Amino acid sequence: MSDEAQTAAPAGAPTRRAPSRGRLVLLALLFVALFVVGYLLDAPAYLTEERIVRLVEEAGPWGFVTFAALFALAELVHVPGILFIAIGSMLWGPWAGAAISYVSALLSISVAFVVVRRVGGQPLAAMERPWLRLAMLRLETRPVATVAVLRLVFFMLPALNYVLALTPVRFRDFVVGSALGLVPGVALVSSGVSGLAGWLGWGA
Repeated sequence: MSDEAQTAAPAGAPTRRAPSRGRLVLLALLFVALFVVGYLLDAPAYLTEERIVRLVEEAGPWGFVTFAALFALAELVHVPGILFIAIGSMLWGPWAGAAISYVSALLSISVAFVVVRRVGGQPLAAMERPWLRLAMLRLETRPVATVAVLRLVFFMLPALNYVLALTPVRFRDFVVGSALGLVPGVALVSSGVSGLAGWLGWGA
């Protein structure tokens, strides 16, 4: 940036630094590594309903911890989180299952957010495209409401965690907004699965 351009900038205006190329490379490597790990382990085929239920039941009183850990791992390797919410309802019933699934979902997306933020930083904050600047403005002025609406629309989509982690949104606002936006989806999935289980005569 020229001296004239720096002088023209208003006093006190925040300086948006260009994203570090090294951090972007690390982030790209993280994406590739997670994809490769998921592919080599065949995560969607490994984390099946039967295997998740068996691992949770084998953990005994620590079953909910195992469930939450598997949920967090699955979110990182792009296994659909809705699968775990459904399994939670089948394991613990509509109320306890919904509560455990809700807390586990919030923990899993928080882990994904922290990992991506630590590796990639906040490169989207420095982008100057008009539509992206408008999106950043919404996140800066109404972060909780914006995250809640995005979570309501995209629910457990792993890409949402990745994108939000690369913006200037604070972790606290991400968690609060996600906590609000997850409620309808978790309640809907949990009640739907429990109703189907009751109709089919499955025991929770």
